[in-house]
Parts: sequence; structure tokens; C-alpha cells
Amino acid sequence: MDLTEFLQVIKPFRGSTVLVGFSGGADSTALLLLLRQFAAELNLKIEAVHFQHQLRGAESQADADWCRQFCETRRIPFREVKLDVRKAIEGGDALELAARKLRIQQWQQMCPENGVVALAHHADDRVENLLIRLIRGANLSGLTSLRPVQNVHGVRFVRPLLAYPKSGLVDFLTEQGIGDWREDSSNHDIKMLRNFFRNEILDKIYAEYDYSLSGLQRALEVLECDALYLEEGAKEQFSKITGAATTPVQFWKNLPEALRIRVLRLWLSELIGEEFIPDASLLTRFKTALTISSRTGETFLVPMRGGRFLARRLTKVFMLERFPTDNGENHIRQLWNWREEPEITFKGCTVSAEVQEQAGDFCSDDESTAVFNAELLPENLLLRSWQPGDRMEVFGDNREVKLKKLFLARKIPEFDKPDHPLVCLPGGLIIWVGGVRRSNFAPVEEETGAVVKFTFQRTSDRNI
Repeated sequence: MDLTEFLQVIKPFRGSTVLVGFSGGADSTALLLLLRQFAAELNLKIEAVHFQHQLRGAESQADADWCRQFCETRRIPFREVKLDVRKAIEGGDALELAARKLRIQQWQQMCPENGVVALAHHADDRVENLLIRLIRGANLSGLTSLRPVQNVHGVRFVRPLLAYPKSGLVDFLTEQGIGDWREDSSNHDIKMLRNFFRNEILDKIYAEYDYSLSGLQRALEVLECDALYLEEGAKEQFSKITGAATTPVQFWKNLPEALRIRVLRLWLSELIGEEFIPDASLLTRFKTALTISSRTGETFLVPMRGGRFLARRLTKVFMLERFPTDNGENHIRQLWNWREEPEITFKGCTVSAEVQEQAGDFCSDDESTAVFNAELLPENLLLRSWQPGDRMEVFGDNREVKLKKLFLARKIPEFDKPDHPLVCLPGGLIIWVGGVRRSNFAPVEEETGAVVKFTFQRTSDRNI
């Protein structure tokens, strides 16, 4: 086994403490033994860390016990860390994401300032990751996210085995006289996306085309080169706004979209104080916020995870930690992509969208709901509060009516008007007053196909 590429990754960390993720599988066992082999030469302080996810009962504990015994026999420092993944799943995360979050939290606590975390991802993992990210719509940085060296949430991760297929690691173990390692039974569960690609797709491709693995590895190399070029360009542009809480709209407009995505990630991560990866919905709405016409005093909000908002007011872009509650809140425009985010919170209410391929029972409107022709409705809408002078062409009537009259007809008091969100087109046309009345826009006809039902629900009584 040619260890040139392995050593290229490890040598820069000479003299470091290296925490090794050790599951007991063939790949992590090979990594641990290789690091142990060069520990004296490179003055590395090695410690194996086994995460016990407590998901497979006795099998999970048997894996942990095997790993402990393996390390004790070879006098390798060992640490077992139990994770309560089931509890994290109850919090709403998918299993793999919940487990990853818990592991990163532990690495943050355990890894010393001058230390690194070594993970056993190999060439096969990298190809699987490429396909998984591809069908999820990732950009170049996402497609090549398994890098030899990465800083994630303040932890330095090294992956010295990315150039080696798993078969090569198994051969190495055999040469070392080791034929016993742990096999996670869940690796055969094709309900998990990675296992599906590994067991149902890639095995067949590799068997049919003997050049396929090397070809995919080569593709990853050139994709990573392109990604690194874009990432360096993004860092250069980010240097122009680093440390700034408020940035010019024109700065973002001038950036090519491939750079804008990456600069936004860097800027928001700096503002929040930890790694933040904007999702596709945020990026789409941010683009809309940049291009939409802005009147004096209006603030356009783009919801972010964690209750924060990306905001645009006139010529400035900034971030808000929470929904604004000052006297200017009636000039707030909150961007909403109802297809990607079926439910959104606006002030003290919730607005939700439900799509149905045929109108059916959706055709009836009431005070809290409104049904529109989905094909005529743009994906990006605006939510805002009522302002004096607002008008709408109400359903069933071609005349524009002041919203003030609609509120009076519903006996809605003055103080309660701002809590009824107006759903508007990006150009400002009001199409629905939540809890009051809908407009003539995008009506549902007999031949209408897909429809969307908007529902208004009060979530707080902030005026009481």
C-alpha cells in the first residue's frame, strides 16, 4: 500500500494530539493502525474515540467492547462516548443528522486547541457522498464536501484515507495479520440513502465497468479544483465586508451567483459566530429581496433557521436576531416561498400553504382560509401588515375596496388590524387579507388543476 498521500495529509500535523474516530469497522481500524505506525516518527499523541450511539442494543455495546479490547491489547489510549441519539431524533432531526450533530458537539468539547480529529472516510465514501449531494441539489462545494483537511464548527478534521478504496484498506489489514473487525448491521439497510447507493447502485457499476471508481475519483478531483477556485474568490470578496454588520445591496447584486452563495455563507457565519450554511430556500428569497423594488422605510425580511432574519432596507442588507418589534414594524415585508416552506410565522400568527393536485374540497373559502389557482401563483410572495390607504379588488367584485371597510365589516378593532397579514405578489398587489377576505387574483375555475389553500391561524395575543 503506497502511503504517500496518507503522509501528505498527516505530516503538517506533526507534534499534534490526534483524536481518531474509531467505530471498529475495517476503515477506522486501518486508520488507527496507520496513525499508530507513524506516531513516534511524527510525534503524534494518538487517542481512539468510539461513539456509542445506543441504537442497536447489545450489538452497539458489543462494538464498543471490541474497540476497547482492541486498543487495550495494543496500548492505544481509548475513550468511549455514549450519545443519546434517540432523544435528539425526538427533537425533529433525522437519525443521521442528529447523530452527526451530537458527534460534532463531543469533538468540540474533547479536541484540544492544537489537536485534530482524524476520520476514516475513504474513496468509496467520497463517491457515495458525491451522489447523495448531487440528488439533493448541492453546488460544487457540497459535491466535494469530504476534503482531506477541513475546519468545521471550530474543529480541524483530517481525512488521510480519501485516496484509498475500502478494498485497499482491507488488503492492508490482511497484510497486518488482522482479519477481525466490526460490521455494523445497519450498513445493509437500503432505506438509508448512503446504503442504497453503496449496495444497490455503486456495487453494480463497479462490477460492470472496471474504470468507474477511478473515473469518479478523477471527476471529484477536478470538481474540487473548481470548488476551491470559487471558494478562494468568495474569500476575496468577503474580505471587503468582513466585520460589517450592514452591507450594500449593490455589493450583493454585483456578485456572480456562484460567489454570492459562498460570500453569504461566510458573512452570516461571522455574524452568528458559528458555521451557517444557507439552504436553497433562503438563497432564492434573498435573490428576490435584492431585486424587488423598495419604497422609503420598507424592510424586506427573509426568514433564517433559528428565528433570525436576513433583512433588506433601501440600499442596505443586514441580519436581525428576531422579528422587529419597534414602531416601524408595519413597514415590514416578509418574503415567503410557499412551496419550499409550507408554514411561516408572521408576528402573532401562522400562515400555511397546502397544495392539492385537484381542487376537490378545497374550493370553499372562509374567513381563515383562501384557495388559489396554484399555476397562476408565483412561488415568492410577500407578507406585510395593513397600512392606511391599502386597497384590494375583492373576490366576486371588480371594484377596489379600501381594506378599512373590510375590517369594519368583520368588526375587527383598530388595534387588531396589524395582526392580520396581507399576502401580496412581489409587485405589491394584495391577494389575501388573512382572516378577512381574498382578492379576485388566481381564482379557482371548473377546469383548474392544482390549487393551494392558505390558512391563517392566530398563535399569540400580543395586543391583550
